[in-house]
Amino acid sequence: MENVTQSTWLVSGVLIALSIAVLACARLTGPRQVAVRRLVSSMGLPVDEGAEQAVNTAQGRRVVGIAIGGIVGTVLATLFVWLVGADRGGPAPLFLIGAYAVAASVGRAVASISGEAKKLVGTDHVAHARLRLLGDYIPCWERGAARTMVGLSVVALTVEMAMPWIRTDVLGQVFPEMFSVAATVTFLAVVALIGFEVGGRLILRVRQRQGSELSLVWDDLLRSSAVRDLATAAFLLGTFGVFFAVQEVVRAMNPMNPPFIASAAGFNLVGTFVIIAVVVESLLSRPQQHILRRRYPDLVGVGA
Repeated sequence: MENVTQSTWLVSGVLIALSIAVLACARLTGPRQVAVRRLVSSMGLPVDEGAEQAVNTAQGRRVVGIAIGGIVGTVLATLFVWLVGADRGGPAPLFLIGAYAVAASVGRAVASISGEAKKLVGTDHVAHARLRLLGDYIPCWERGAARTMVGLSVVALTVEMAMPWIRTDVLGQVFPEMFSVAATVTFLAVVALIGFEVGGRLILRVRQRQGSELSLVWDDLLRSSAVRDLATAAFLLGTFGVFFAVQEVVRAMNPMNPPFIASAAGFNLVGTFVIIAVVVESLLSRPQQHILRRRYPDLVGVGA
């Protein structure tokens, strides 16, 4: 236990308690209605009776995914900090928060995509007037960010694997000879990106159930949220993949020095970046309204 400071245990306990509280609230009617009202407010579009139940269910499912993902991510991050002795260079609370954000994002994406997959069955569908494109459901900068970070993660891991040919003194000190957190995270990032690129397009091809025009719009909005959740998960996993690959390369090149990965400075740096990225991603240009601007421009701001 000497490898983990009290501050890390405290942050870990708070994050797990917070996730449990969120999970409990997701089962209550009041908090779920608050989540729905926030979504309706951010969209600037009213919700009719035909779509209200679907929106309520989708929001509740996403919150549950965030809570469960947060718990799993916090436990794994705390275990990792203990195993590598990350706290020997100082506490790493921001790393825990960053890991929590990544895992919560993955949990949210899984929950969102599972809800949309249920629409694969059923009858009474109506087709769109024109072909639906991935760009209609997610802003270009979000797609580019996810692809870029996953690509950089793959490049960084490739450089790490090539180290034995670049520096003969690091032979056996990098992946695949040694276990690599970077390889694990990069693999998950690639899976998430494939899920976004393939799964996102499959979601868009599912025909919509017959209903009012407003219900169809909200169905599209929920699909847009699911697609964006997949892209966010890929982006955050790619970010961590780059970080760990760089740290493993630095550690291999300086085997006699304390690895930078065991220093709180590195963990806090990437944790700060992830936190900022999450905040910026949720605030910039109101991306929730992208689908309205692209497919329903006449409805933008109707409920504002």
